[in-house]
Amino acid sequence: MEREIYSNYGERVNLQGYGSEVYTTGYGDLFDGNGDLNQYYTSGFGGTSSASPIIAGAAASIQGYMKANFGSVLTSDYIREILYQTGTAQLGNTLEHIGPRPNLDSALNSITAPPSLTATPFYIDTTIDEGTSIIVDLWLHNSSLTDNVNFFIYDRDSSARAAIVNWLEVSSQNGFVPANDSTYVGVILDATSLTERSTKHQGLLEIVWGHGAILDSSLLVPVYLEVPCTDSSFSVISSDDVGGPLYNWISAKDSGVKIDNALFYNPGEADVFDDGSAGPFSIGFNFPFYTNYYDSFYVGINGALSFTDTNVNIDGKYSSLAIPGLPYNSLLAPFWADLYLDAGLVSDAGIYMYQNSSNDTTVIEWYRVASFQTVDDTLITFEIILTSDGDIKYQYKSVGYSGLENIALVGIAENDCNSLGYVNAGDSAVLIPHDAEAILFKNHLYFGQTGDITGSDGIDIADLVWLVSFMFSGGPPPIPYDAGDVDCSGSIDISDLVYLVSFMFSGGSEPCDKWLYDGNN
Repeated sequence: MEREIYSNYGERVNLQGYGSEVYTTGYGDLFDGNGDLNQYYTSGFGGTSSASPIIAGAAASIQGYMKANFGSVLTSDYIREILYQTGTAQLGNTLEHIGPRPNLDSALNSITAPPSLTATPFYIDTTIDEGTSIIVDLWLHNSSLTDNVNFFIYDRDSSARAAIVNWLEVSSQNGFVPANDSTYVGVILDATSLTERSTKHQGLLEIVWGHGAILDSSLLVPVYLEVPCTDSSFSVISSDDVGGPLYNWISAKDSGVKIDNALFYNPGEADVFDDGSAGPFSIGFNFPFYTNYYDSFYVGINGALSFTDTNVNIDGKYSSLAIPGLPYNSLLAPFWADLYLDAGLVSDAGIYMYQNSSNDTTVIEWYRVASFQTVDDTLITFEIILTSDGDIKYQYKSVGYSGLENIALVGIAENDCNSLGYVNAGDSAVLIPHDAEAILFKNHLYFGQTGDITGSDGIDIADLVWLVSFMFSGGPPPIPYDAGDVDCSGSIDISDLVYLVSFMFSGGSEPCDKWLYDGNN
């Protein structure tokens, strides 16, 4: 409790902590675990290195207690005063003032409910599924023993400026909290109208309150909502997996044509062989990707192509990316990394294209491109194979020797939730691409006629019976499900049944065409 001989002191020193003979990990002079660094302990820790954590830990404990019990926080000055007033007094020469030592038990026992309105929880942070809504419990607590508290809640949806339906609302916008009591408010989080998935949605509940007609105080409750992507349009499987695709290298270099180096461009950047792009180039057929068809693409040196974006880079440069949340309208990334096309080291290094004779397969090959950070690693060779059924296959002949595969992004994306990330910056060690591997993104969407309820490749009386059973008798759903939406209204209801009967027996219009999901995954 006394000042160490080497310690500072004075009126501005508020609190003290142990400054010598503190037991902690490290050094090994007390116990060394037979040379195991993870078991080193010392009894000689001291100085501000030991005293400061004692004070900081006490302050953090008080703040945590306040949040957990009253849903509010204390200022640093108030915490310091609590610890000073309840601490164990200094001994020795008190003229050399170092203040009391914190007594956490006494400090916590001295804290009472603040004379104000508080909320539990003091912030809301949750995740809900796309197309759903939930109600989160919010309790308002009045610590006054004598007066009611009147309140009004502003539910500010920070996404409202995007002209979407409000996702943040409260069940009771105004009311009162009786003295020494609590009032419940339901916070409604509605994800049915939200399409943006790449970042959390942020909102704010501002609760203005007072003990009379004038609401002159406020309480803020931040709200964070995440709506994860649930895209099932594609599934992904590696040749390492059971039932995965075969690795079968198709050499666009040997069978196709090279993209002329003179065609690469990068507005505003001098070195087009660093982060440049080229295109558009014909695919050779209409390639279905999610609910769009594309017949051409742009290719980037940094290991990706886009059907829509002319510059396959980030403001002329390479930048790490994650899926979802890409700044592209579409992207196929077999090996998005900082790459370089160095024809000086490898004369035929470049990007090659090949289209088969039946015009249902196109291959884009990055041949012996280099790592920008390790330019003499010129072995990196991989390819994209596009087929007319919408399948996408990535193949890796060589990922090089510089370890670039550990920070590469592998995946597909088209506008936020239309996306399927495979691995990004090595976030799954078992998925990092390697030599002689194939990764297949299997397409499960196709554009076709509805009305074939049974999945039998035709429309007949069995489809009508199946739809009736599904709608009225708890029978199985259509195969695929959207095949039952024969009027393309967006839902399956009695109008679809009437539409199908009219088509089959009264010469009515044919069932509509729409994007259908094959039900496999």
